[in-house]
Amino acid sequence: MIKDYSKLRALVVEDLPSSRTLEMRFLRDAGISELQSADNGTEAIRTVAVDRFDLILLDWELPHADGMEVLKAIRGEKSRCREAVVIMVTGVADKDHVLQALKSGADDYIVKPFSLNLFVSKIRENLKKREG
Repeated sequence: MIKDYSKLRALVVEDLPSSRTLEMRFLRDAGISELQSADNGTEAIRTVAVDRFDLILLDWELPHADGMEVLKAIRGEKSRCREAVVIMVTGVADKDHVLQALKSGADDYIVKPFSLNLFVSKIRENLKKREG
């Protein structure tokens, strides 16, 4: 079991500055301090090709490349993040979107708006599952 979340690296892919700031604050509250962000899909795809992250929070609706394109890149051969926990964090609450994301390799799906408790519990639950 991961006991020290401060050693985890997290990437927040979110185009809205207010949502990006909130998610990063919640991650810090959960004990994760090594954070990076991307504000569009193209930047996120470039980032996962060169950097390794343990956790990626991914919005669905992004400029330049949507969340599904980014998810495909994360799980792709050229990614250094294939084993990362990926949680879609989005305002798109449609059941078909949730199923599509999970089938495409997302570990979980959080619909905005969300509480700190839900956010942190989903992260911890998925990190524990990934750890085995």
